Amino acid sequence: MIEKNEKVLALIASFLFFPVGIVFFIVWFGNDNLEKRKLGKQCMILSLFPFLFFLLFVILGIINFYVAPTHFGSGEETTFDYTFTGEGEYWEAAYSFSGTKIWKEEDGVSTFYSTDSSDELVISYKGDLTELSSLKLLEYSYETSVGGGAGEREFDEPPTDVIFKLTGSATNAEMVSEDEVIQVNVKWDGNEESFELHNTSYEESYE
Repeated sequence: MIEKNEKVLALIASFLFFPVGIVFFIVWFGNDNLEKRKLGKQCMILSLFPFLFFLLFVILGIINFYVAPTHFGSGEETTFDYTFTGEGEYWEAAYSFSGTKIWKEEDGVSTFYSTDSSDELVISYKGDLTELSSLKLLEYSYETSVGGGAGEREFDEPPTDVIFKLTGSATNAEMVSEDEVIQVNVKWDGNEESFELHNTSYEESYE
């Protein structure tokens, strides 16, 4: 005869500690006492519940690890680095573009769902700095197939450098392509010059 409190303790121990229920089942499996054999089976069945919950948790974790990237983005990145250069009679320029696309896969097709990019236009006067000593206003701009930018500098004193820069950044914007022809325009004290920039380097990498 097994006391009621002993049954309760055996069942609680089996539920909390998976091996305990298995041990009770093995020990009491061939016992002549029918009540002990029955309790052994109950302990084993009860001990399986936390084990099955743990197994289900592990399976869901594995599924989430491998399947979630398919639905929410594989995380694969493509990076772009371009440099476009060109010159006119008085000015020369270099336009640098760096961008990253993060890809996802949907129905077996890879598409991008996030982009980050930054760019910089650097213009340089080809002559001597002294030739800009009377400069009061400098305006410069560039145009690509997906946008552009412009800068303006006013001078109360003669400039101290012949190099001028314009930088920018964007998120989820269209990307500049490697075969762009970029238009640059420079205006300075009644003068104006336009010229084209072409790609002189192309680098694309996957991570």
